[in-house]
Amino acid sequence: MSDTTRQVLEARALRYRQRLDQDEAVQTTDMVVFERGGGLYGTAITELRGIHRPSQLSLLPGISPTVKGLANVQGRIVAVHDVGSFAKEPRPVGPEPWLLLCADAGDGIALLADDVRGVRSVAISQLRAPPVSLDSVRDCFIGFGKDGVAYLDIPRLLLNDGFFKA
Repeated sequence: MSDTTRQVLEARALRYRQRLDQDEAVQTTDMVVFERGGGLYGTAITELRGIHRPSQLSLLPGISPTVKGLANVQGRIVAVHDVGSFAKEPRPVGPEPWLLLCADAGDGIALLADDVRGVRSVAISQLRAPPVSLDSVRDCFIGFGKDGVAYLDIPRLLLNDGFFKA
């Protein structure tokens, strides 16, 4: 191989390596982390319309444990869904729950939270993939953090019959 060919190949390899380094730059997303039923969950802040404390939660007996009831939030009636009951066993609603209003669901769906832990900047590429054992609900999760937070994919969660239907 001639010196000229070697120089051209080395220059080309350097350009490709620089492109790869740029592509590997870690992109982060701001996530709201909340607790429900002893589990920690997170969702992209862009997937939420707001976070409120309901004046009253009207429980609905005899329906899916995932649908806890109805609440009036700023003059709108919203269905309150429990991601904790969806992922684990049903738990009672605490005395002062939070409601996370979902942006993609119009005005009608809110997630129940016992506590809102705050907003974290999360590198999606650093999350662990949802385990295969989650079966039909696996695609409702973006991934799992090393800290035990299960990050939700709200649009897919709302499309899942097990979560959405009463």
